[in-house]
Amino acid sequence: MIGYVLCMGAALADKRVALLIGNSHYTAVGALNNPGNDVGAMASALKGAGFTIVHANIDLSREAMVKALRSFEDEATVADIAVIYYSGHGMEMNGINYLVPVDARLASDRDVEDETITLDRALRAIDGARQLKLVILDACRNNPFLPKMTHTAATRAVERGLARVEPSTVNTLIAFSAKAGTVAQDGDGANSPFTASLIKHLVEPGVDIRLALGEVRDDVMASTGNQQEPFVNGSLGGRTIALAEGQPNARPPSIPDAVSSQNAAPTLPRQITTKGFNGRDYVEGVFVRDGTTLWEERNSQWGKAAFHFRALQQSSAEIILYDPSRKMLLRFDLVNKTSAWRLEKSSEWVPLYDIVSMK
Repeated sequence: MIGYVLCMGAALADKRVALLIGNSHYTAVGALNNPGNDVGAMASALKGAGFTIVHANIDLSREAMVKALRSFEDEATVADIAVIYYSGHGMEMNGINYLVPVDARLASDRDVEDETITLDRALRAIDGARQLKLVILDACRNNPFLPKMTHTAATRAVERGLARVEPSTVNTLIAFSAKAGTVAQDGDGANSPFTASLIKHLVEPGVDIRLALGEVRDDVMASTGNQQEPFVNGSLGGRTIALAEGQPNARPPSIPDAVSSQNAAPTLPRQITTKGFNGRDYVEGVFVRDGTTLWEERNSQWGKAAFHFRALQQSSAEIILYDPSRKMLLRFDLVNKTSAWRLEKSSEWVPLYDIVSMK
């Protein structure tokens, strides 16, 4: 049997570093209200959480963004946790995400690759971090460049929002302020709804980063009337990784804790139901846990056929199962309510169906 190890203690880093960029005052389009405030708030939150290095940058040109990423790349290589936070305009073209510097003019779709920074470049800057590589993008705002942009080729499709991507490196998470193809709000207050929630939940002592981002999702959806849904792509291992030291759900000494969180087992569902299209048919899958580590798919597109899985990793944020008969892995993202699969010999997760219920 393939077992799993679930480490309940938070894995806290000796060195945590962050690069923050807030682009507000664009040369070619109107200014955004909050990126500068967002960067200031995030910098205070991360410094308070004990980050060793926090670089806070406002209104960077393309050249300045490249220099900042290159310099940060050296710092991330010797860090345990590396975070890049970007607030400003972003865009998608042909499935590739771009961050827009303040000096970009983007008169034509031909200019996108030359005047912006790819998300992939930001990911490369943190590739050397040992425990957690985290990119946070508050960059799904409505793109004011699009109405003015000349489209020179049908093969260059510039879309609203950002595209969903799966990181190709391990221990990497990408947190989007809005799900693929949708836009985020800049906000009427001092910070965007997304960043306002980040500074509240992301650095809660001892709270796993995946659970913290799940709290952010719920918070943003509530504050925007379900108009904006943040999304997270990527995966981590079985142990808890927190951005701030301390015990989760800490309370004043006068309020007794009924259960010690240090020794508590994760709350796992006994049944997960998924639904979606397999390319032609609408399919429902019901996955039932038998005991602690065994799972079974009890009804599927093949009728009564059952497939058996063994748990590789299980936490309240993510479950990864393995089917030895088909040599495939199945991942349930309990925070974003999605699933994905991959073959044992592959490293690429393929999005599958949405999770519609858990009990």
